[in-house]
Amino acid sequence: METEKREIEYKKIRDWEKEAERREHYDFKVVADSVYDKTKEINGRSFKYALENAMYFQRLTSTAILYGINDYALKYMEIGYAYSQMAIDKNSRIDMGELLGPNDARYSQYKTRYLLEWYKTDIESSEYEEKILEYVVKVEDEIKGKRFKQGTNLNAIRECTHIGAFELAKEQLAVYYTRKKNQEINADIIYTPRIFYDYILEYLSDEENHKDMYSKLETVFMTFFNELDKNNWTLRLAYGSDENRSEIYYIWYKYFMKVDKKELTAKNVYQSLRYGLFFWRKDKTQ
Repeated sequence: METEKREIEYKKIRDWEKEAERREHYDFKVVADSVYDKTKEINGRSFKYALENAMYFQRLTSTAILYGINDYALKYMEIGYAYSQMAIDKNSRIDMGELLGPNDARYSQYKTRYLLEWYKTDIESSEYEEKILEYVVKVEDEIKGKRFKQGTNLNAIRECTHIGAFELAKEQLAVYYTRKKNQEINADIIYTPRIFYDYILEYLSDEENHKDMYSKLETVFMTFFNELDKNNWTLRLAYGSDENRSEIYYIWYKYFMKVDKKELTAKNVYQSLRYGLFFWRKDKTQ
């Protein structure tokens, strides 16, 4: 799986204000609020769909944070937080109308709680990180069928890297990927997440002996960020979602720039997609 020359497609620069307006006035006020009204009364009968509701409101919260719609972010975070606790306590396993396997359900419960805890407190819980690592690998091991397993495997790589379990991430990476002899660090690796993560993990797992990689990887990261700013559609498709794209910002901030934990908030990470690297520091100097 080496990088290939490809046709790069660009689209009109994202109009974040227009996107935010659409999200607020339709996705939130029309669609999500109707679900909120039906589920806001949390009681003993709510546990059956607690996981489904927690995951739904977690996704809405992350979207609201990204677009800076603070009242909705708080509203959905609070109800999602309550449902996430119920999902763990009652071991709720239903999502999208389907019963998840025991390990998949536990992974989803702890990951959802971890994110909502981060949104609520700006602190990443080490307790939930340990649970996420435990179950994400179990889920990856259980999935049958290569077509579906590769997506789950990439998710496991992301989770392990996010938490800092670099050796475990490398083990997951090796399931489907072997670096080609002629593969080099260059800007093209951003279009293939596994290759990008391969070099990230090589560096992070032994920084002292890979100092020579830093400047090359810095160029790759900056290319990634600049291409997203230009709305490189090919790159956007390669990472699938704003959450996966923002994960690259998270890795850069936490493991390369070594930012203080107080700065590593969901708002700062997610909104970097809109405003650029370290936008919050620029705000303070203006």
